Amino acid sequence: CKILLLNVELELKSEKENAEIRLKDPSQYQEIVEAEWQIIYEKLDKCVKSGANVVLSRLAIGDLATQYFADRGMFCAGRVPEDDMSRVSFATGGMVQSTVNNLNPDKVLGQCASFEERQVGNDRFNLFAGSP
Repeated sequence: CKILLLNVELELKSEKENAEIRLKDPSQYQEIVEAEWQIIYEKLDKCVKSGANVVLSRLAIGDLATQYFADRGMFCAGRVPEDDMSRVSFATGGMVQSTVNNLNPDKVLGQCASFEERQVGNDRFNLFAGSP
């Protein structure tokens, strides 16, 4: 099992800030929307190409990314508390990344023999076993 630890938002959403874009041609709007989709898909593809089976992020992972990873047999979880990320990093040897660009899987991915998600009552637990 290979684990990618991120401090990256993997969510398609409009800009939070008060961004204003003035367009002279309505077709330009479609170009902007397509560029936003291309950016998120490039991020997701880089995560997949890293070889990770599990993607954890301190920031949000949206429905699009969750489905993208699930379709490829990968587990993901967003908004993981910082102390949990630190424990997983320490236990698996993974390094938290602030970008998905130029990932070096041999240096940044954590590893474990097995991973499973268990539900106990209303709580879900991610269990990593056989860490180096």
